[in-house]
Amino acid sequence: MDFSSRYNGVQIRDKFEHILDELQQDNVIKSWQYSEPIDEKCVGKKGWFKDYWSNINVTILPPDFVVKESQKKISINTVQQHEPLEAKSMVSHMAEKPTAVLTAASSLPVQDFFHFEEKQEIILSPELMKKTIESLNTSIRKAAEEIGISHSTLSRYIRNQSKRQNKNNDQKMLKWLREHSQ
Repeated sequence: MDFSSRYNGVQIRDKFEHILDELQQDNVIKSWQYSEPIDEKCVGKKGWFKDYWSNINVTILPPDFVVKESQKKISINTVQQHEPLEAKSMVSHMAEKPTAVLTAASSLPVQDFFHFEEKQEIILSPELMKKTIESLNTSIRKAAEEIGISHSTLSRYIRNQSKRQNKNNDQKMLKWLREHSQ
């Protein structure tokens, strides 16, 4: 959920509810509901979004196939641990209340947890290598060791002093960047 900083509380609430409705229509979730009815008299008043709406919990039920798969995993794990009685109680408990509870405030930065857009393509460059090494607070020597090239080769690359391009080294550096870039 990408909420623009220009959105007001009503717009954020509308978008939040719209997205949950779409997830329900697409069978990503079985259903959702607020833990308590919304007091519409509070909506729009000063501080309502921060002090009222953001503190309301939202209950989200997973689709039936997720519950069934989870029940299978619980059964398998507990059978492996030779505790079949606990498995039955856990499965029956899960069938009773398969829920996830979120507060509206904790769900605002959902983009931190779900990344629906494709990862941005990484283009190898000396600047990106230097920036990534610095952000990891590591040395060129350590980074070169992880990459599988000599530290002098990496140092020359970062300083744009490579005499000729080596595709093998470029592939190794690109792979390392994909693993470590933000």
